[in-house]
Amino acid sequence: MPFLADPEQFIRDLSRVCPTIPPSFEIGGFLDDLGQVHRGIVAEAGPGPVVAEHDLTELAALFAGIKDGAIKKLGGSNWLEKLPANDPLRCRVGLFGTFDLGLHETAHTRALAWLMDPDGDHGFGASLLRAFLKQVFGLDGEPQLSDVSIRSELRGDMSRDRFDIYMRGNWTIPPDDRVETWLVIVEAKIEADEGEDQCARYEDHSHGEIVSRDKHALVFLTLDGRPPTTGSKGGGGEWIRLSFIKLMALFRQQLGELNGEPGAEFLPLYMTGVLRDLYQLNCGNITGVDDIYHISEYLSSAITGGISNG
Repeated sequence: MPFLADPEQFIRDLSRVCPTIPPSFEIGGFLDDLGQVHRGIVAEAGPGPVVAEHDLTELAALFAGIKDGAIKKLGGSNWLEKLPANDPLRCRVGLFGTFDLGLHETAHTRALAWLMDPDGDHGFGASLLRAFLKQVFGLDGEPQLSDVSIRSELRGDMSRDRFDIYMRGNWTIPPDDRVETWLVIVEAKIEADEGEDQCARYEDHSHGEIVSRDKHALVFLTLDGRPPTTGSKGGGGEWIRLSFIKLMALFRQQLGELNGEPGAEFLPLYMTGVLRDLYQLNCGNITGVDDIYHISEYLSSAITGGISNG
């Protein structure tokens, strides 16, 4: 049976499908889990092609090899022991979980807007914003930022819509040092679906600002980095896909230089909350049942290819 999908992505997809099939079950034997998924799909959509047991056995062996490869990429079976004691993956407490806001989109977007605001009283300056802009725009140099404005829940002119995060400003990038204007709009989705023509409306409502800027980016922020179904004439092609866990991987690279700043304790707690609440990782007590593929994404030293728009 040829396996055409990206194996690690298939496993992530499977982990999202399994909990949606009642009754909920614990991760156990791969063949039993996959069999239950298949029975649930058949019950809903009707029978499809017959899958032989030897095909499933072969697939299980393939996935076992993929998991071994993911562990090797992390540095071996003792990868967890190598993490700093203050890494968010080793923290038991998430920022929003105690308030039952772990899946609340507005709580996350307000926190992200504050964290990336160079004028925020966290003391981070433009560190997180600069890292974010470099990835979103694919910048090689270090942008020097000025006149930055970051707003969350910004209502559009003559519109009932609210932009989750709306940021704009100027930059100069060595060696040219030419002043350019930029705009980024972030739309985040955690549990909710897109509203009718939502991303398309956002494009229309911000069109004047977009064309007046030298650079712009529309970012669709989700758990799995999926593209939007609306916008750019129905395909969402202009929107840059970004997952929360890729964003946490990006922030993780900045943690060391932010030690001692007023917000240095807030950021890891927020990151732990994302890992715990959005990805169900048992931070502070990681075991073999935790999703090694999402852990690998988070611990990746670089997220090349993780942000895309096509």
